[in-house]
Amino acid sequence: MGTAELSSVLNFRGALRRAREILETNDSLVKKGLVSTEAEQLVLAAYRRISGAALSRIRIFTDPELGYPSNAMRQLEDWCRARAQGALLQHLIGYQVFLDHEYAVGPGVLVPRPETEALVLKAIEVLRSGTGLPGTGIEIGLGSGVISVELLCAFPGLRMLASEFSAEAESYGRKNAENVLGNEWAKRLEILRAPESSSIYGVFLGKLRSPADFMISNPPYVAYDDEIDDDVLKSEPHAALFPGPFVEPLYFYRGIAEGAMRLLKPEGWVFLEIPHERAGPIGELFTNNGWAANIFTDLTGRDRVLAARRKGI
Repeated sequence: MGTAELSSVLNFRGALRRAREILETNDSLVKKGLVSTEAEQLVLAAYRRISGAALSRIRIFTDPELGYPSNAMRQLEDWCRARAQGALLQHLIGYQVFLDHEYAVGPGVLVPRPETEALVLKAIEVLRSGTGLPGTGIEIGLGSGVISVELLCAFPGLRMLASEFSAEAESYGRKNAENVLGNEWAKRLEILRAPESSSIYGVFLGKLRSPADFMISNPPYVAYDDEIDDDVLKSEPHAALFPGPFVEPLYFYRGIAEGAMRLLKPEGWVFLEIPHERAGPIGELFTNNGWAANIFTDLTGRDRVLAARRKGI
């Protein structure tokens, strides 16, 4: 875009129009109705990247003539072109909002989804309804850290142990824990590097001072024949999406159920994000092995969260 052309769009109204023009070249974004929403996100993110000022979405519409820096416009156009070519929006801007915080993300770590917010909120609700607040929790698969960090924010007296086999994902988890929790994060969150050859829960054996109050996980659960966006397949770590080509779809859930029997208190809870397509078999996996299990839906009405506790408690 030339100087004269650029000067005609150097306000938020023009920036939003330009972002939409570029994003509309991607048929998939148009068909999914994502152009306007993503244009707004990218306009605000580029402005923030250049100016250091975070503006609310409503500002775009209440003050559309507000000046938009030329270098922010160049950043915006670069991002929009990359997005139109299939790059993930969160990888471009470098973060994803999850509940009350921003979390750094990028290639090598799974981008947190709204479905996982449902998992965390249900765990907080259930744990707060008990007779005592949790002291120790276990997370299988730290990833970006959103689950453990949000639970630590919700329960000031909680200590979390989290496993992770990916060095790249672990680096994001550490960074996000420090950003959200501050200097005290390492006293409250212990990250255990799990060898890929180990059992799902083996890294925790011998690490607990006493049995834990709960176990939580968003394990890899996408089947190879499930419908999944091409952008996700190209950009996100397959090890965080798929259980693996040589294991059955419930592999991680079976391992977690086995680990929970060994690592949790008799009255301990298990909280899991689950695929709605296989919610029934996963629920039966627990109910057939001495657990009272309930399944809860996400905001789309699909079965998404399992909460289980040993029967007789």
